[in-house]
Order: sequence, then C-alpha cells, then structure tokens
Amino acid sequence: YYTVGGICGSTNDSKIVNCKNKANIIEQGIEDGNNPQIGGIVGRATNTEIIDCSNEGNVKGDAQTGGIVGNASGSIINCYNIGDITGGLGENYGAVGGIVGVGSSPSLLIYNCFNTGTITSNSTVVYASAGGILGNSGQNGTVNTIINAYNIGKVIDANNGMRWNCWRFVV
Repeated sequence: YYTVGGICGSTNDSKIVNCKNKANIIEQGIEDGNNPQIGGIVGRATNTEIIDCSNEGNVKGDAQTGGIVGNASGSIINCYNIGDITGGLGENYGAVGGIVGVGSSPSLLIYNCFNTGTITSNSTVVYASAGGILGNSGQNGTVNTIINAYNIGKVIDANNGMRWNCWRFVV
C-alpha cells in the first residue's frame, strides 16, 4: 500500500534475523500526504527486533526512507547499510536515514550499526531531515537510543546543504 521493503513491507511484534537485501528499491507512484515508508529491509517495523541484517541496494522513496527501515520502533542491532538512500521525492517531508528514516513511538534502539552510503533528502519542506544513522527522531515522547554506531557516508539535506562527511554517535 505505502510500505515497501526488500524483505518485508510492514511488520508488527516480529523478529527479523540475518537477512540481506542487494536489490535497488524505488518507490513509484508517490501519493502525497500518505508519508510512504520505504526501507532496504522493512518499510515499517513496529515493536520489532531486526538483528544482523544488511542493505546493499540503493533505496529511493518519498517521506520516511531508511537503509534498514523507513519507520521503526523496537530495536535494530548489528545492522549496516552501504547503499545510497534518497528521500523527499514528492511533497512529503523526506526524513532520510542510513539505518532508520524515522524513529517511532514509544522507543527505538539502534545498537552496533553503521552506514557508508550517501544519504540525501531532496525535500525543502519544513520537516525534511537527513542523518547518517537516524533521519528524524519522530513524535514528541519517542525515546531514541543510539549506541556504538557510526556513519562515514555523505549526508545531503536540500534545506541545509551537506551537513557532515563523518559522524560518530556513542550514547
């Protein structure tokens, strides 16, 4: 419908272990206002554990786009992305992340993950954002924890230009 992933479109209360996507994922037929969720492994993961997974394909979406997951709550552990991730192709806000596009309520843990791909948000609307690990922290009250993660890919945000080439998070 509007969740697309290399392994699974949408999942709730699940565990995804040792999966790899090498295919390019391109959202087509963008429906503005629906905030599509596109990820190299999963489009939307609610209260889900994603462990030892990787994305090597390029991912292009509109709103919530991530190398591993477009929109996530739960935990992402020992995962990596080496594909280029591009979001903000339409009128939606374009939250783009190397691992996760948007952290969702109630909480998200990103542990021992890395990104080397180029992260690009082409959107110029107010809420557009891009990050090497996490694109957007989500709604008020969402608790996002990032531990032992690093990014060495370029991060390009149409609102702010290139933000950084290398950033390391240790929380």
